[in-house]
Amino acid sequence: MNKKRARAQALVEFAFVVPIFLGLLLLTFEAGRMVFTWSCLKEGSREAARTAILASTTSTTPVVNAALDLTSWTGVTSANVSVAKNGSTVSGSFTKQRADAMTVTITLTYRILIAQSLGPAWPGIPFTSLPITVQTRMRAEG
Repeated sequence: MNKKRARAQALVEFAFVVPIFLGLLLLTFEAGRMVFTWSCLKEGSREAARTAILASTTSTTPVVNAALDLTSWTGVTSANVSVAKNGSTVSGSFTKQRADAMTVTITLTYRILIAQSLGPAWPGIPFTSLPITVQTRMRAEG
């Protein structure tokens, strides 16, 4: 009789611990995926800003393309990338002088896979996406 009780107790403990363990495992996976996405977006904005400050760059097209080269896998499109000179948004051709501040901003709505797949049954997450905005500012070269 004592062995049956011990087995039943172990089964009950297992039933309590496994969902918590799996939830933590899934949250760790999702957090890692989000940080990796943010890191790629940040690197894309840096590369695009570096392209924007070059003396030979006079259009937003190569700047946006530089950002998309590193971030398109995340779902970023040209509509998500904005270029600004000295705080004013530019599009198409632009001129710049030495030391003008060129800013590249990338915005993305990050979709949480776990919340989307489990839907409203996932406890504690009332949303299925998060906005991510990264920005890099550099001074133009001569």
